[in-house]
Amino acid sequence: MGSLPGNLWKSNADTAYAFGVAGAEMFERPVKGPFIIAGSIIGTMLALTGVQNHLIEYLGLLGTFIPPLGGVIIADYYCRWRSGISMSLALPAFDWRGLLAYTLASAVAWPSCWSSCSSAAAVRS
Repeated sequence: MGSLPGNLWKSNADTAYAFGVAGAEMFERPVKGPFIIAGSIIGTMLALTGVQNHLIEYLGLLGTFIPPLGGVIIADYYCRWRSGISMSLALPAFDWRGLLAYTLASAVAWPSCWSSCSSAAAVRS
C-alpha cells in the first residue's frame, strides 16, 4: 500500500515534465517551469471535474477517427506508386481529395463508435 502513492507521484511528475517540455518547445521558450505548473493545474482541474469517467468514450473516438487517417495516407502512397509519380515530387501544401476521403471514412466509422461508446457508458453505470 505504501508504494502506490510513490508510484502515482512518479508517474504524475513524469507527465507534468513532459507537458512542460512540449509547451516550451511549442512556444519556443527556454524555461519549462511555467508550463509544468500550468499543466499540473490543468490536470488537477480535469481530475476534479471527473474527466476520467469519460475515458472509454474518448478511446472509442480515437479508434473511430485515427484509422481513417492512416487509410488515407496508405491509399495516397499506393495511388502515387501505381501511377508512377516520383516520391520525390513536391506535393501541394493541401490536398482536398485527402480531406474528402478522410471525412467520408470518418462518417462511415462514426455510427460504429456511437453504438459501442453508448454501450460502454451503459456498462459503466
